[in-house]
Parts: sequence; C-alpha cells; structure tokens
Amino acid sequence: MIEISDLQAHSWNLALKYYVRTYFATMIRSGTWYAHFLFENLDMNITGRQSINETHGIHVYDGLQCIKSHNHSIFPSFPELYDGPLRENWDQLVFYCETFNFHYINVIELPELFSPIHNPNLKIVYLFRNPLDNCVSAYHHYKNHPNKSHSHYRDKISGEFKPFSSPSNYMRNGGLEGYIKQFFTHYAMRKHTNLLMVRYEDLIREPTQTFLEILSFIGVSTEDTERRLAITKAVEQSSPDQIRQMEMRIGHSLANDQNVPLGSQMHGGVIGKWKMELSAKDVNYCDKFLERFNIDRSQFVFD
Repeated sequence: MIEISDLQAHSWNLALKYYVRTYFATMIRSGTWYAHFLFENLDMNITGRQSINETHGIHVYDGLQCIKSHNHSIFPSFPELYDGPLRENWDQLVFYCETFNFHYINVIELPELFSPIHNPNLKIVYLFRNPLDNCVSAYHHYKNHPNKSHSHYRDKISGEFKPFSSPSNYMRNGGLEGYIKQFFTHYAMRKHTNLLMVRYEDLIREPTQTFLEILSFIGVSTEDTERRLAITKAVEQSSPDQIRQMEMRIGHSLANDQNVPLGSQMHGGVIGKWKMELSAKDVNYCDKFLERFNIDRSQFVFD
C-alpha cells in the first residue's frame, strides 16, 4: 500500500504545480535509510519543522520543493520502455522475495507522478552497492528477518524451503539474481537524460559531495552559504551513528524487521567486507552473471 499521509495533508495546488517529482530508487542494503534521513534532515533544517518522518515512502519536501518517492524498485516503467536484446533474459529472472521491487506500486498507482512515460520531467536517482558486498550485507541482515520469505529459499532440487546458510549460499540461491534483476533495469537505461546512478561507496566516503551532486541533479539550490551550512548539518545529523541512536530510542530497527533484541538496519557499512566472506569461486560466479547481462564490472567499487 502506498504511504501517502504526507500527500493527503499537503496543499496539492502548490506542490503539483511547482514541485519537482523525484523517484529515488535504491538497491536493498545500499544506504536507503542514510539517504532518506539526508533529505529529511535537510528539509527540516531549511523549513524549521520539528517532526521527522521515520519511514521512507512518498513525502513532500517544501524546503526542497520536491515530491519524492523513496523506495526499492526497478527503473520506473522499465517493462514498457525497454525492448532490447536482453529483454527475454531479464524476464526470466525472479526476485526471490518482494523487497527488491516492493515500492514499484508507486509507479503503477501514481503514473502521473512517477512514470517517465506520463511525466517526462521525472528525476530518477538510483543508489546501488557493489554486488559482492551487497550479498554479504543482505545475508547478515535477512538471517534475522521475521519474514521467512526473506531469510529462506526454495531448493531447486528437493523443493525444500531452507534458510540461507552463508553469504555464498545467499548469493547462489536468489540474492544475486534479485540484485541483477533490479540493477539491470537502471543500467540498461543509464543514458536516460533524467537518470543519475549513485554508488553507495561514494556516498559513504564522500557524503557531502555526493549529496550535493544528487541535490543539484534534481534541481535543489546548493549555492548560497546558508544552504551549504544546512546541507553540512544534515550530513552530520544523518550519520550511521545518529541513525543507530534513533533506533535505540525507539527500541527496534528502523524497519522493525529483526528478530534479535535491539536489531539494527546498520551493519557497519564496510566496503570490501566481501573479501573476508566470499571465495574466488563466488567472485567468478558473480562475474559470469554480470557478463550474461553485459554489465561492465567497472561500474562498481569493490575495495
């Protein structure tokens, strides 16, 4: 279901006429919450509002003059827009669980806002992480997920429903396939004028500069001194440590999706952790999957 509390409470006469529509899609385990709070804190710093939206979804930001859908999703309207040579191969891929494309419903139910077919001026931002670290992070997060559709897979030989047993097992039994099915839709559309692809690793290493690039892309002013100070403050307020403190205050992970006490959305965010948990065979398996979809490995930061 679309989360439209902000939309119902807002004056659409102003927002729909003047505000930029932004579709902010992210790969799972790739800085989704970090990016969400960057926008939340910046808008709060500009407008002075006191309450923070603790969940990502559809929000109207008066300070930034944009309507933003923030979600896990394929490229909006990709099935209608892409008819390339790899379309049949892409159709055959499956998401082992719904989370990879959970919020695509926003495109389906609000196409006038979030479909580039109906709204050619839509700004699309895609935040992604290298596939090896992604599989490691997803395994460790989903092994404690209360929904077994996230923590288990269907064995292709026995048909038995089994829990993922390691990052390698996760990668080979749905994790990498789901990653490719989502990532390829943006990669195939990478020449689209209104698409900005952002690497998670760049956001982690250079958060202020990367956030500035995102804001500039969607048309948010970043030039004056007061605005720059607000952006710098938002980066400080949105750090993983600050997010973890928020979770401690509310008593559970931001998505409330962990079975362990005081479980967190934060798992360190280490770049290159895959080197400690995946083998050379796992890396080769990943590379072969990327090659099947003509995805250039240089798109990613692996260390």
